[in-house]
Amino acid sequence: MVYHGVKKHYHLESSEKPWKRRMKIAEDIATALAYLHTAFPRPFVYRCLSHHNILLDEDGIAKLIDFSDCVSIPEGETFVQVDYMAGTLGYMNLNCLKHGVVSEETDVFAIGISIQRLLMGKKIYDKIRLENRSGDDDDDDDDLRRPFPRWQLKIMEEPKMDEIADPEMGEISEEELCQMKAFLLLSLRCTGHVGEVPTMVEVAKELKSIQRCLHNDTFSPSGETQSDSHQDISSSVILSNQTKDTRALLRYIACQVFDEMFQWVMMNWFRFFRRNRRIC
Repeated sequence: MVYHGVKKHYHLESSEKPWKRRMKIAEDIATALAYLHTAFPRPFVYRCLSHHNILLDEDGIAKLIDFSDCVSIPEGETFVQVDYMAGTLGYMNLNCLKHGVVSEETDVFAIGISIQRLLMGKKIYDKIRLENRSGDDDDDDDDLRRPFPRWQLKIMEEPKMDEIADPEMGEISEEELCQMKAFLLLSLRCTGHVGEVPTMVEVAKELKSIQRCLHNDTFSPSGETQSDSHQDISSSVILSNQTKDTRALLRYIACQVFDEMFQWVMMNWFRFFRRNRRIC
């Protein structure tokens, strides 16, 4: 959450950010969400993630704002059913839209959409969504609520990063193209289009691994690794995820987010106290 008098904050404009910065923004947000999901006895689901709820501080660190729509999942359960909708259409999965069911996967779906938008930029992202909808007159209600599924499936078959990557990022190296493919693949896993849906902790770990690959000297000019197995970047990311210490990541998450959550609780407590004093 953002507090006056602490630091200046700026609205997120992905079109003004280079590729490395966009990856770091995605990691910052996934880290914050992973903390909400794992740091408390009952997981908290943010459920209203969109670019409108992300600000950058003066150090360039991405922050979530407005925790008023957070919900906690009851102990022993994996979801909670809510009475009212909260969030941005396009960032909400079908289970939440149709049935009001909120789970950790609600946030995972939203981070997948955020990753896609960071990769494409607002213009290309919106253009693809509009083209997909205008060309499918026979879509049923479920498909209309889903963010361009046909396009996502097409990208899986033949990814062309030069057509979907935001041109505002300028010239893209072969190494960065490999990163973008891994970035896109992760987003499609988050939205349930490829493989098993990851947890938010796994998303944060994989985003960190993707960033490290840019600084790995094992890339050849063609973008392939020079290891004996010639694994691609996404395979390296999966291997890294299997060996990384989850507890170390959670300690990092706690340092990043705990102070802001504490201030948010205190601020709401003071509001409650002042309101009760006025009533008396």
